[in-house]
Amino acid sequence: MQYYPNIVDKINNAIPLPCLPHVLYKIIHTLKVPSHTPADITRLVQMDPSLSLKMLRLKINDGFNRRDLDTIGQSITGLGAGHLKNMILTTLASPVSNPQFWESGHIFNQFWLHSLRCAILSANLAQHVPTVNPDDAYVAGLLHDIGKLVLWTNFRKDYEPIVKKPLAIHQIVMAESTRIGTNHCETGCALLKTLNLNPLIGDAVLYHHWPAKDVAHALPVVKTVYAANMIAHIGEGAYDIDLFEMLGIDLKRGPLNKILAATERQLNTALGDLETSVEGLSQPATHDTIGGSHPVQTLLDQFREVCLIHFSVDQIRTDSGPEIALKQMLFYLKVYFDVYTAIFFYYDSKSNQLYAKATESDHRLRDIEGARLALQENGSLVARSLIDKKTLDSFGYLTNDRVSIADSQLIDLMGTGGMICIPLTVGSRRIGVICAGINEPQFPGLWKQQPIIEQFSERAAALLWSIFKVKEQAPEKIEVAARTDTGSIRKIIHEVNNPIGIIKNYLDVLGMKIGKNSGAQEELAIIREEIERIPGIIAQISGNGSAGAGDDIVDINHVIEDLARLLQKSVLEPSNITLHFQPALLLPDFTANRNNLVQVFTNLLKNSVEAMPDGGNITIRTAFVIGDEFGQGGKIVIHIRDDGPGISEDILKHLFEPGYSTKGPEHFGLGLSISQEILNRYDGSLTCTSSDQGTTFKISLPYSGEDFTWSME
Repeated sequence: MQYYPNIVDKINNAIPLPCLPHVLYKIIHTLKVPSHTPADITRLVQMDPSLSLKMLRLKINDGFNRRDLDTIGQSITGLGAGHLKNMILTTLASPVSNPQFWESGHIFNQFWLHSLRCAILSANLAQHVPTVNPDDAYVAGLLHDIGKLVLWTNFRKDYEPIVKKPLAIHQIVMAESTRIGTNHCETGCALLKTLNLNPLIGDAVLYHHWPAKDVAHALPVVKTVYAANMIAHIGEGAYDIDLFEMLGIDLKRGPLNKILAATERQLNTALGDLETSVEGLSQPATHDTIGGSHPVQTLLDQFREVCLIHFSVDQIRTDSGPEIALKQMLFYLKVYFDVYTAIFFYYDSKSNQLYAKATESDHRLRDIEGARLALQENGSLVARSLIDKKTLDSFGYLTNDRVSIADSQLIDLMGTGGMICIPLTVGSRRIGVICAGINEPQFPGLWKQQPIIEQFSERAAALLWSIFKVKEQAPEKIEVAARTDTGSIRKIIHEVNNPIGIIKNYLDVLGMKIGKNSGAQEELAIIREEIERIPGIIAQISGNGSAGAGDDIVDINHVIEDLARLLQKSVLEPSNITLHFQPALLLPDFTANRNNLVQVFTNLLKNSVEAMPDGGNITIRTAFVIGDEFGQGGKIVIHIRDDGPGISEDILKHLFEPGYSTKGPEHFGLGLSISQEILNRYDGSLTCTSSDQGTTFKISLPYSGEDFTWSME
């Protein structure tokens, strides 16, 4: 039994821990490769202590054997490629997760490098130590210093002086205990004990800085990780063979030399996969700042807040029934807001009661299925939250009301120090309450995200209402849900405009830095032009993008040429695709919103690119077709053809239906329906023909001008 200082219980273990950006970027790149497997992603995640910890947390209540490293792989498989990519993006967008924006970023790099080296070495040593599971040794080695990151993120002001000073190992532990009241060994062990891992992994973390004479009496996995950490600290290939004799590990100099050499080869291979090296991670970080802070940090912070809502609620599958949708919703609540566990209560208006819906496989939460709570003013926090339409907590921050017996029982079932109750309503209708289990140190950080949580609850309520009442499609019910969703969209529009402004300002700063004559100015201009298209697209979401808004005289050939230049390096070349443009020599100007046309062409080109994962050709051809025998009117025609494998007849039947997609859960199936809707505003049309030789999309736009020389289609 370990006893920790009281301060360990007050540490917020839900604060996002920093990850190595190289790992995050590599995961995103790998996810773009169609042939990637969960094993490819698992291998990358297992290089990073913070990401590994996050994945292990996701399975706390899902009934898996926690004493197996493959639980990381199970977490990745459960998330799926789309949500894993979104989780990595939000991780990148969290300032605390981006050590590249810290003045002490290179110090974190060294922490990461030491953790990975220790993990590999622990696993290699374990193969020569009886009764030690190499997987357990790897996890213990990877996470042996995780307490440092927890202390760093919780007590940054007091902790950074410790990590910045060249202190000996025993001096670091002493300085932590003196300045903070605990050390990283105790903190890391306490954290790992909550994950239902092999208890010996937590012990290896707790004792990895104890005197060797004491560790000599520990069980083998503790001694193995202890030795790996000592060797990794001493340096590459340097060690004292007497250490192994003192620990009672029977390992001679010859085999040990081979283990050390293999460890360095494996480490360098891993770093090579991340396109970095030991030397590269040792370089001090240099950053430009504007007004005393890094502008990209501010941008990414706002980006994360906006994306949390889209990444969580908008990707929930609604075609699998309410049970699956509800389980996904609570799962994403945990993923993106670092909530430990959650219970949903569905409101039944006939009985005026709340009914518990179990979504976790943990038997404790399964036992609550069907439990009822009366909706009374003086009842539980759950009921009062829904009555008042306010988020309430059990810690007393938001209300002075007492916690009922039912509330205490819910908290015990979730295994946390407390909970917050998030009401879900659509207009005047009550949908239910989400009870999110958290510990008290989490509350201040979670409360800072209250506006985001409110948006989450609004969209979640509208989604659940549409699912639970799918058989009752009364117009007034649909209207209520639509009004709620529109309000949420307006809030997101407001938030999106902030990072757009920051990006444009930062582009101006970059433009001044690189000089007027730089060739990069043209690329910056293209980026700026694309950014300026965003408000127009958002206006369509809010219902303000009506036909005729922002219309001007447009040269369609020029629009396509500009778009091709924009996509050349960013999309076409990386995909090994060649674009052939055959413009009509004489093509009349067209009155339309340029951004609308760019959106249509982009959607169609994106479909063609995705249809050819191994590369190929796309041909765009424009033409004008005469209207009548007097040369008046006609139509502008654009063909976009790829030489991909084609589209089956079954898919062609549903091609323009919104929400229909064959690309997986991370796609919404909206691109073609949006394109068709835009063209309808101009009385145009969009059709598709396909065979095993390729697919052709045909756009027709009416032209009402007179006396125009026409070309053959």
